Amino acid sequence: MPGDPTWYSPICDSVIQKIYSWYVHYNRGDPSADRPWVNIEGRVVDRITKYAHRIRFKPAELDHLIRILDALATTPELVDYFRFVRNGIRRGKLLPGGEYEIVLNAYKKDVEETLTALIKAKTGRTTDIADTVKKQVEAGKSPW
Repeated sequence: MPGDPTWYSPICDSVIQKIYSWYVHYNRGDPSADRPWVNIEGRVVDRITKYAHRIRFKPAELDHLIRILDALATTPELVDYFRFVRNGIRRGKLLPGGEYEIVLNAYKKDVEETLTALIKAKTGRTTDIADTVKKQVEAGKSPW
């Protein structure tokens, strides 16, 4: 069953704030993956490619995030990752207010895709201008 991209104001607003904060402060997380990289001097150094963050979520917030991602995300692996996190949320640290502190470990591109899906759900625009222009060019029409 496909997800429903309906935006429910109080709870989804807090989700988008948390994901946006995660996106803005992505490089401040704990390094969790690196790979060899050749720098300008020709030396091989380890470059960090993935960061882990501790974020506080209520179970209902993750349910809404999964529902929106199921409808609007381009990669199913991202939805599966958040379903996996949702299933293991009780292993996180329970905080006052019913929030659980969970560790999210993802690449910046995945965080960006999550934020883009949430913005599309909030604004109600599920297609970008670039997608529309691409379809018109493929159909043989003028992009303008």
